[in-house]
Amino acid sequence: MVPVSDAHWSRLCPQALSGFDPRLEVLRAVQAAGERAAGDAVAALLGLLHGALPQGLRLNPPGTDTRNFDEDWLLGLFAAQDRRDGSGYRFLLLSRLNRVDAARAHFRLVQARLRIEDRL
Repeated sequence: MVPVSDAHWSRLCPQALSGFDPRLEVLRAVQAAGERAAGDAVAALLGLLHGALPQGLRLNPPGTDTRNFDEDWLLGLFAAQDRRDGSGYRFLLLSRLNRVDAARAHFRLVQARLRIEDRL
């Protein structure tokens, strides 16, 4: 017989406790695919951000349990869009990008978000 504590859902789905976000996994997978994903809206976003950010865009490999600053920043952008928080969204964009790159990134974020949600 399985002890009750071992049968708890959190032991079966550890990603639920680790801050797992399927959108981040799509971003990581597309970056890991590299040029094979060329032409995709998500790949276009990642390429733009890699060139626009001073240190480039750093994403962990798919399946990694931890998040880095760039990943938290991207998820923060998505969360601000979810909340319809225009001020927070602009702040996040302009905190790391100049105005021209922020405008380009906004366009790519909207496209990528639609593509990511299609994949989920």
